[in-house]
Amino acid sequence: MKRPSIPLLLSLTSYFSSLTSAYQFPDPKYEALEKLLWEGSRLDGLSLSDSAAGCKHRNGPNSGNVAAEWLRFAFHDAATKNVDDGTGGMDASLFYELDRAENIGVGMKDTANEFLRFAGKYVSRADIVALGTVLGLTSCGGQNIPFKGGRKDAFVAGRPGVPEAHTNLPDTIEAFRKMGFSAPEMVALTTCGHTIGSVRSNDFPDIVPPNPNSNVEVFETFDATGDVFDFKVAKEFVDGVSKNPLVIHPNVTLRSDERIFNLEGGIWMKNLTAAEFGFHIACKFAFLSMIEIPLPAGTQLTEEIKLLSAKVVEPQLTIEKSKLVFKTGFRVRFAFSFAPDITANGNVSQLLTQPVGTTAPANRQVHLFWCDKDGLSPNCRWTMNRAAPVKRSTPGVSPVTTKAGFYFNQYDFVVPIDTLRSIGRYWFVVDNKDGSPVQVYNNGGAFYQVPQDEILYVPRLGKVKGGNKKRVVAAVRFGSIPTDVSVTTYEVAKSPTQKPVVKTTKLAWDLTILPVQGYKFYAADIDFDTNGATLDFTVSLLLGGTHKEDYQSTKLFAQTSGVVKPSSTNLLTANVPQ
Repeated sequence: MKRPSIPLLLSLTSYFSSLTSAYQFPDPKYEALEKLLWEGSRLDGLSLSDSAAGCKHRNGPNSGNVAAEWLRFAFHDAATKNVDDGTGGMDASLFYELDRAENIGVGMKDTANEFLRFAGKYVSRADIVALGTVLGLTSCGGQNIPFKGGRKDAFVAGRPGVPEAHTNLPDTIEAFRKMGFSAPEMVALTTCGHTIGSVRSNDFPDIVPPNPNSNVEVFETFDATGDVFDFKVAKEFVDGVSKNPLVIHPNVTLRSDERIFNLEGGIWMKNLTAAEFGFHIACKFAFLSMIEIPLPAGTQLTEEIKLLSAKVVEPQLTIEKSKLVFKTGFRVRFAFSFAPDITANGNVSQLLTQPVGTTAPANRQVHLFWCDKDGLSPNCRWTMNRAAPVKRSTPGVSPVTTKAGFYFNQYDFVVPIDTLRSIGRYWFVVDNKDGSPVQVYNNGGAFYQVPQDEILYVPRLGKVKGGNKKRVVAAVRFGSIPTDVSVTTYEVAKSPTQKPVVKTTKLAWDLTILPVQGYKFYAADIDFDTNGATLDFTVSLLLGGTHKEDYQSTKLFAQTSGVVKPSSTNLLTANVPQ
């Protein structure tokens, strides 16, 4: 990663959430990363960001600061990098290194068990480690930093060498050099990493003396505001009033922060305390460097994961209550905000946004439009279809979104589909009914598409059969001749040293389920945990090729309640926006 220039640093006065022109639906990897970054949650809605939001502690006041634990975990994972041979770096090898003295800590194990639940088919553990840095920093008042995905996981331990409290300065500088950092960058990373959090007695009794009452753990923060991301850790050191145990410990061998902070007469620490805003900017780019520079050789990161101003959420053609329906959410940001958004590259754009503190227009109308795929009017030759949403909701947001000043509205649609006509391309139209221009969202003119209707996932017909055994059901078009029907399950790992479990199972025609609207059903009993799992379905036809239903959530698996009645639809004369 090329380090930003000083003029660019000074120009970055707000966070960058400009709409990326490179994204186009569907892009499941981008969409999964975008949901984790901006909504803070995985596909089934389980939140990662809630664990650290508000700079909270894991189990009440007398426990570790979650964000600080996430930052420490990320640094220790990145510290295996060796620029001399290209090995190591932020690759999630730390999950296999927690038994080392340099990685001691209850918070490290808690973080590993937390992070592993959010990795999946399109999101690596290493990406979650990097994301924890972004979310943790913002949770405690730090700056938003750009995030990219694409890191690869190493399912083995990397080299040792994380600097410890007793490590001398030359060896510490050498450890940072192997990571790819200069001595001044070492000062910035250490200072920024120690502005929140604490040293805990159970982990480091030589540094923080334990409480005589063994049931009460002692936490010593690095500065007077251990739950606020500010420059006090640096300011207190420069002013000579530091309470940092790694600065004032009676045993000078354990004063690792003091040695680092005094580098070159403390000039770098004085620079960090010149202005608090400058401290925040320095930390922002220090952490950005930490998650992008020390990567294994050959790592290709994605583009920056920017907030999408309009997003199609979990579109699915399925069967509910013996009816073929198309379900999708449409998540949007509304109202014009002309404050410029600055990207990491210095580009400025204007966005369609819903700023915090504003409300959506009371008379707003949002409609889903679509074309039949088959029948008498394929691809909207003569007619098109329209439906209103069945409900509106406000999805959760991560601290990154809150910091940027936005929240979301989501409009959920459930519409009946005629099997003989099916559904092809679709789009959304928003009319605020306030005189402002009607907005058309059609995937940049390419339209959103239902890619296939040969195989459908039918979660509500699934069954829990006892233990870990589940009956998974898919629907296949009647009249086709399948030569193979299968499902691939992606199961969340149960421990840090376990790989995610991926297995493919053949589905068989289930004659106990009567055909519905031209679809017959295939099923299989599979041992897997649905919590956090995703499913891919594949059908190969004797005539008609192979068709896939990718990255399906299990959140509605075997649920028979909560089925929403499809909305009524209107058949209109075709007038498709170009």
